[in-house]
Amino acid sequence: MLGTNSGFLAGRQQLFSVAVITKLSAHSYLGAQSGGLYSLVGSFPSWSFPKAFAEDCLPLVGKDKQPDVLWMPNQIGELPLQIQQARAMGITSTFLGGDSWDVTTLAETAGADMVEGACYVSCFSAESDSEAAKAWVEAFEEINGYTPGSHATLAYEALKIVINGLESIETFSREALRDAIAATNLELPSGTVTFDENRNPNKAAVIMQYQDGVGRYVTTIQP
Repeated sequence: MLGTNSGFLAGRQQLFSVAVITKLSAHSYLGAQSGGLYSLVGSFPSWSFPKAFAEDCLPLVGKDKQPDVLWMPNQIGELPLQIQQARAMGITSTFLGGDSWDVTTLAETAGADMVEGACYVSCFSAESDSEAAKAWVEAFEEINGYTPGSHATLAYEALKIVINGLESIETFSREALRDAIAATNLELPSGTVTFDENRNPNKAAVIMQYQDGVGRYVTTIQP
């Protein structure tokens, strides 16, 4: 996912370098368009982001040379503080993230201005115009009062896949259910879902970007 989607974003926004930060490692990618790469690894918890970044990354890039993008694929419990700390350090890089950036409270907790322009990979956009997506969003909003994100959507789709498998077998057994799920071909809110020979789902990646504190649809990348 990192290679495919960050490559798309780098091409789209003409970005030149990437710094990668996770709670277990810090990697600095420079000269991304020419394929240059070097990295280092160091363990640190989320609260020590400034120290880890200053010690591990700044000596490599220099204080006056920031990465164009900062890849932060961490969990929602860590992200708000890390985002605020990065901005407090004067880091103006565009943030990239994974599906934890899709949690609706992130912009509220970290600050809408802190995440403005950030791009992240999700499995679902509530702005989708498919009939399955529109029906799901309408039903979810009616019950919960807010728009569903990727986590709620994946939970809903997982249940739909199991129910579809159960309904398609005549006599229940573990093997029959397994084979029925493997043969899944459903139009779900996130798109058409099937499974490959290794039981991995074939699903598109949805690229989102924060605009005015709200994640907005950018494009879809098919597997």
